[in-house]
Amino acid sequence: MAETDVFPASLVGKTFDCVFGPFVPRLTFLSPQELHIQASIGTTEIDEVVNVGLISVRPNLVLASWTEQSGNFIVQLQDHEEGIVHNYAPAGRWAALLCPGRHSSRSCIREENAMELAYDSHLLARILLSVATVGYGVVTIKADLNATHATNPLWTPHARFHVVWQVLSYTGVALIALGLVWIKGQLEAERLYLAGGLAAAMYGAFFAAMLSRPIYGGVLYDENGYLPFRPPFGPAGWRGDVNVTVFTAMSAILLLGVAAI
Repeated sequence: MAETDVFPASLVGKTFDCVFGPFVPRLTFLSPQELHIQASIGTTEIDEVVNVGLISVRPNLVLASWTEQSGNFIVQLQDHEEGIVHNYAPAGRWAALLCPGRHSSRSCIREENAMELAYDSHLLARILLSVATVGYGVVTIKADLNATHATNPLWTPHARFHVVWQVLSYTGVALIALGLVWIKGQLEAERLYLAGGLAAAMYGAFFAAMLSRPIYGGVLYDENGYLPFRPPFGPAGWRGDVNVTVFTAMSAILLLGVAAI
């Protein structure tokens, strides 16, 4: 019995979506007594904090009830083990959406007896894709806008112009990618794949430039830039290039992020 009493407190700070076709209310437990509700019903936006009552029925099974500012009374039986919510909305906006054409709350319970309890299933993908995006959109600012590249005295003025242009372009693309990753909306998986594709274009272009150096006479580093380093393992003569090492690691993180979608 003690275990069930403790469970509602563990919901604090958790956010989940109740997915019911186009109607997806988002619930965030701010405290054992406060619930933040966000939802869109047609042109109407719901964004309010209400008092919530929580009762533990058994471990991972909670009865939640609240009254919205509009007067709508909502009761949910949340099964956090099975990822299912049983919803009861006797009247008002939720009832109209959950049971179109019905006015009986019992019919509502029978017909719509299960709603998906969806924690952010793409959270790992979002984090990994964000790291990969920061790798090309933010790290390059620190790495290139200095005397090793943008103000390198060995570079011609036009070459400096191009590297500044390149870095700022990376940053702009990265901001778009982070928006795709974190801003909620339709086609969530597709937007994550698009953000991954943008990162793949950036890292892929680096390796294409690296492999095609003999064609245009390029080098991986300047004498007054980021010199090769000795790896912490391997023969004494081994040397690693900073850019190749970092971009290889970021590419691996990117692949993991895409796989996690």
